Amino acid sequence: MVCRRTFLSTLGAGLAGTYVASQRASAASTTVSGTLESAVAGPIDGSTVEFFSPDVNDFTKATVEDGRFEATVEADVTYYLTFYQQDRSGSYRTGFDDVPLLYGLDDTIHTDETATDLGAYELPEGYLTQIRFEDLNGNPIRHLDVVFRASTGSGTGPGRFTTNSDGYVYMTDETDPGIELSGEVGVELQEPGSGGGGSRVDHLRVTEDGEFTIPIRDPETYGGVVMDASADGTATSTGHVDSADAASRGASAESEESATVESRRESSTPAESAADSEAYRGFLTNDSDSSIAFLNDPVTLTWAGIGVSIVGIIAQLFGRQS
Repeated sequence: MVCRRTFLSTLGAGLAGTYVASQRASAASTTVSGTLESAVAGPIDGSTVEFFSPDVNDFTKATVEDGRFEATVEADVTYYLTFYQQDRSGSYRTGFDDVPLLYGLDDTIHTDETATDLGAYELPEGYLTQIRFEDLNGNPIRHLDVVFRASTGSGTGPGRFTTNSDGYVYMTDETDPGIELSGEVGVELQEPGSGGGGSRVDHLRVTEDGEFTIPIRDPETYGGVVMDASADGTATSTGHVDSADAASRGASAESEESATVESRRESSTPAESAADSEAYRGFLTNDSDSSIAFLNDPVTLTWAGIGVSIVGIIAQLFGRQS
């Protein structure tokens, strides 16, 4: 039974929630705009600027056209601005054009109710960056789901970048490895089925063309496949594992496997001998040659017990009649 006090408190909470929701729904909006160009490629065209506010969980994207962008966002809210080399459909640009894949434009901006011109932004040069994942033995790891995150905290999301059989990162559905990056970039790995943020595995500072090697302790956790050295001793196309090391690892593995098998054989021999020499243990006698040894069989013993019980019952019946 619902009492009057409970009813009124519930009604009050509902009305308060409705009021807050309506206030958010009717929050004032404003327009922000700016210009964007690359330090080496000139005005940006066809890419994306993202406005993200964790306070109101708002993701607003604006397409950059002929170096200009404009977006309608909520007023009196703090936003982070991130550039993506991404078109209207959400696809990342293929090919290398000296423009970084993503870049944090501003730590924060705060909007008000009047239209705001954010001014001019300039992207630094994007450097061709090769990123190779390997296990602790130097073997390349394939099929990792790699996420890149800008200094603003926004990232590329899962399913966009993976690793090839040499362990190098490349864009999904493309063939050439390598990503153009610049400045501070976080690297994360997505666990299969997690559907959320990845696990940070490294933080890169990119200031020139180069290569980074990231060792992973537990690649299986991220759905990665460790690629073994090939028959000629070359684990990757860049020769990170030379033939001498590969041959040594192969011989060591064969030696360890052989020793393990031999150890198992040796450890089983005493147990088998002990089982063969174990003393005879019976229910009524420990002598296997005894005249009553046949009663050690549980089936025989059960039937014998039933027979004795029947004889006892018959004896009791005759005893009563006499």
